[in-house]
Amino acid sequence: MKRAPWAALALAAALVGCAPDHGETFKRAFAEGERAKVAGRYGEAADKYLAASRAAKIRRDGDYALYASAMSLADAGDVRGAVLRLEELAKKLPKSEYTAKAAVDAALLRVRHGEPDRGYQDLEAAMRAYPQEEAALSSLQKLVRRRDAVSGDAGTLAWLDALREPFGATRLGETIHFERARRLRALGKKAEARDAFVDCATRWPYPHGAYFDNSLYAASELEEELGRPKEAIDLLLRMLDEREIAHTMGSYQRPLYDDALFRAAKLAEDKLGDRARARALYHRVFTEHTTSILRDDAIWREAELFRADGDGKASCSRLEDMVDKLPDSRFVPCAIDLCPSIRRPGKSRAPKECHAYLTRRREAAAE
Repeated sequence: MKRAPWAALALAAALVGCAPDHGETFKRAFAEGERAKVAGRYGEAADKYLAASRAAKIRRDGDYALYASAMSLADAGDVRGAVLRLEELAKKLPKSEYTAKAAVDAALLRVRHGEPDRGYQDLEAAMRAYPQEEAALSSLQKLVRRRDAVSGDAGTLAWLDALREPFGATRLGETIHFERARRLRALGKKAEARDAFVDCATRWPYPHGAYFDNSLYAASELEEELGRPKEAIDLLLRMLDEREIAHTMGSYQRPLYDDALFRAAKLAEDKLGDRARARALYHRVFTEHTTSILRDDAIWREAELFRADGDGKASCSRLEDMVDKLPDSRFVPCAIDLCPSIRRPGKSRAPKECHAYLTRRREAAAE
């Protein structure tokens, strides 16, 4: 036990001994560049960073310093000099983590400073050369917007079609498929767009698919437009089948989950006339999505459907639950008007009176 502190010191010494040697000249020049940049002396910062890159003992240090030098030149107004340094970095061999970023940023500087055609050409070349890099994803989105502006949805669709096969297995693949589906929808090709959205969700499923829920939601909208509400509900529930509950900190909740469930309930009610299923789905919004702004709308609709079917007791039970859990809801005074047994919570900040527009739908349905 007495030897433990010495063992710890020995370990610390070993770790320090394994630390990389950045070199004093590099560290001093880089620190001078940082101070100049913070002070707004961008030209001086570019020179100091360049000196640091030349003095670097480690390849990564040198590449980062060269990148910082180029961007400081851009900040100083020397765009041409910045582009030349970025292109120098992009051509260095072997390639490094800054290669793709330098190529993309050089292209974007051309786009923003008078050479848009050359810049977008270089941007596409960088995307094609480094399809697995993060910079390629942002480049793809910029190129899609450029294609939309120049050649419209049809031109963008043709361009995306050409990218599907060569880039389908890369990080770009999911975005290419999703953007292609969006263009099909914009062109009015509803069935093709629906199939494309479903294909995107199937190829890149939850939890890794960035567009999984967006794809299924869009596909469900298209199913509704095609007169297939049952299939639209199925797609929404397919999305919700993947929902996870976080038992510690944080949340797995995705933005469309509560909207999807509420919309599924409305489709069951309005399009299928299936009140029992609609009530069950509305109730799930209230019980499962406890942070959703749709909770009170959902439980109110469930209560209205019970009342429309002549079950006032179940309706008041739901409204009582709503008032208990959501005492500030705009529906509280309406619930009290409908169910005299319900008492207004003491600290409720809900409106004093029930607004007529909240009961208008119920009255219309009764008529």
